[in-house]
Amino acid sequence: MPWNLAILDCDGVLVDTEAIANRLFSVMLGEIGLQISHKETLHLFMGRSMSAVTSLVEERLGRSLPPTFASEFFARMCAAFRDELRPMPGVIAALDRIAVPT
Repeated sequence: MPWNLAILDCDGVLVDTEAIANRLFSVMLGEIGLQISHKETLHLFMGRSMSAVTSLVEERLGRSLPPTFASEFFARMCAAFRDELRPMPGVIAALDRIAVPT
């Protein structure tokens, strides 16, 4: 069956993972001694790769991140997504109006 429509979630369209992930990132950075607000994490890190973020954090921290930081972040982020992630306002109604098989 050929594709008639594809919806690609450019974060913030169907769901908003950035707010949750950056809030958690701010908390975890605080736990290792680097105080960066949620708002500042959005400004500094949103849309960047984990390797780019790691470099920026280590520069500010003055040392390497703990070896388990990334894996712990991803595990906690997945748990937070399960608990907190919700559709963007209006997206369910918009998806319900699509008249092609899904």
